[in-house]
Amino acid sequence: MDIVNSTNLNECEKVKLHNFKRKEVLAEDFAQPFQKYILHHTLKSYVERDTFTCRNYNHHRKGIYEISMPYDDCIPYFINSGGLYTIGKVKAYLDGYLKKDCQLCKWQAEDMSGSKFCKLYKKCGNPKYCNDNDVSKCSMFRENTLMINDAISDFNEYQKNDSVDIWNIDTPY
Repeated sequence: MDIVNSTNLNECEKVKLHNFKRKEVLAEDFAQPFQKYILHHTLKSYVERDTFTCRNYNHHRKGIYEISMPYDDCIPYFINSGGLYTIGKVKAYLDGYLKKDCQLCKWQAEDMSGSKFCKLYKKCGNPKYCNDNDVSKCSMFRENTLMINDAISDFNEYQKNDSVDIWNIDTPY
């Protein structure tokens, strides 16, 4: 029997056939989850984790400044910096898209319940809690250089080994 040209090959006790009719794992079906920091023109921002993959993260731009990266890859890098949300705010601030933000101010603190507040709220007459504050009108804003430097250091360390897409409104599609 000519095994090479035969169309009738059967397994038996002495013959084991391997890799025939195997299931193909198609690379075109693979889609790595992506997360995206989005800063809107209203200067409100958030991180979207459920919608984007490596195939569609650059198809629909929602904000004026966006940072996209693989979902789980950055968690070990950004754990000390507060995650992609904080990294995104710092990058947007340093790139000039975010002028002031309570989260980047050295006078921000956290109370026992986890709410962010301004240490100088009595002195400057602002509302106590950052959620109620209009940071654009705050005269006491001072950047928290230690936190900003730590966040940028973590981001740069991540960027050495992994891909990051930074898009802004001035970048053509």
